[in-house]
Amino acid sequence: DININTFPNPSKGIFNIEIKNETWKEVHCQIFDPKGQLIQSKFLKNDGVNQFQIDLSQKESGNYFMNLTIDKMRTASKVLHLISE
Repeated sequence: DININTFPNPSKGIFNIEIKNETWKEVHCQIFDPKGQLIQSKFLKNDGVNQFQIDLSQKESGNYFMNLTIDKMRTASKVLHLISE
């Protein structure tokens, strides 16, 4: 299993995503809204930090679904809980 830490979760918009104990070169990150529509898609290269941010601050409150594909093979999923101010 891939060990992924998301914090803070719930969040008011900015989520930190950390991939722990993994050696990886590239991650494809997809974010889906509560209706299941793709709202963000990006490729990230490993810069040695194993951490990146997702910004949902302009989106409505709800549960968002994050799918990560690591090095085109391994996948992991996480629910991001967004709360409005």
